[in-house]
Amino acid sequence: MRKIMAVAMVVVLSAAVVACSSSDTADPETTNDTTDVAADVAIATQTQNEFFAAISAGDTAALDAVLSDAFQLVRADGSHATKDEYLANPASIDDFALSDFDVTRTGDTIVARFTGSVTETIDGQVYDRDPAPRFAVMVRNGDRWQIVAQVNLSTPAPQD
Repeated sequence: MRKIMAVAMVVVLSAAVVACSSSDTADPETTNDTTDVAADVAIATQTQNEFFAAISAGDTAALDAVLSDAFQLVRADGSHATKDEYLANPASIDDFALSDFDVTRTGDTIVARFTGSVTETIDGQVYDRDPAPRFAVMVRNGDRWQIVAQVNLSTPAPQD
């Protein structure tokens, strides 16, 4: 499990480096570090709620819009997906609650650590609703925020 989590973190950190380096060419006014943590938490919360709501509704167009073309997902079991792979086979979500957002930001990149309580089915496997750590990297693309990287550390529900 530790090895899987380490791999997941490497993927997310790599995405963050790419996202940060791509924002270096943006308008200088938008690349300064922000001190408005509450606003950044609100952005991360809204973006993640858009992501989970799109999955829950089965709205592929909304899901496509909230995911960056560079999107990658990694799960606790080591499975992973690019944007195209995820759009072709998204999870199924019955309900979700997101909380405990802790964010950092530089320029047009927000990195968020949070907790997700999600009732979901991934590749036919039911996952616990128990709160589990989540991690995401989001970048501003024009006038909207998109998810570049998402890590889901929830585990499958115990088999009866």
